Amino acid sequence: MSDDKPDDVAREELVRGFESAIVCSRSAFFAAAVWGNFQEGESKRIHLHDEKLPMVRRMMRYFYVLDYEDEDEEEETTMVNAQMYAMADRYGIHGLKILAMSKFSMGLHDRFHDRFIDVEDWFRDEPDQKSELEESELNVLLACVEIVFTSTPDTDRRLREELTKFTVKLQSVMTLTDKPIFKHICQRFPAFAFEIIREEEMGKRQTMAKAPET
Repeated sequence: MSDDKPDDVAREELVRGFESAIVCSRSAFFAAAVWGNFQEGESKRIHLHDEKLPMVRRMMRYFYVLDYEDEDEEEETTMVNAQMYAMADRYGIHGLKILAMSKFSMGLHDRFHDRFIDVEDWFRDEPDQKSELEESELNVLLACVEIVFTSTPDTDRRLREELTKFTVKLQSVMTLTDKPIFKHICQRFPAFAFEIIREEEMGKRQTMAKAPET
């Protein structure tokens, strides 16, 4: 497939060329579209015009090799995995949701340690560099919160819980309430702010429960 084709043409060619037995066995949406009484089943065409072409390519790759590449020159890995999870939810691809969730969770964990814990001593001598990194991380957090809280169901708490735990960890290395970006996140997504408060309260209860009686 030529890389200079318009995205809508490229998307259609990707989906049109799939093997229905493989794809439909992994996706409830595609199974219903191809084998059910839908127009897509009659025409053998499924239109995904609202999806980003790179994400469609990752989804199609998963159908065949049960994995996908989350490295991207234009987007952070954590954002890619959050989008992949939401996409898997839209198309009923249970295995892809589990994989994207795992990649997302591992990515947040590695991100926190690589950028804050493993370089803690260096930060003491480079406060300006730490400030720039904090702002960068909060911008990524904002993007992830937007993806998760606007493209996944309220009843699906998996990514929400991971983001909340990550944010609480961030609070251990920076004062979030002093950051304008964090204030913007909480004002725009009050449900996320509530999740943080609930996570902190649960942490306090667990600490009190573990404390020895006097």
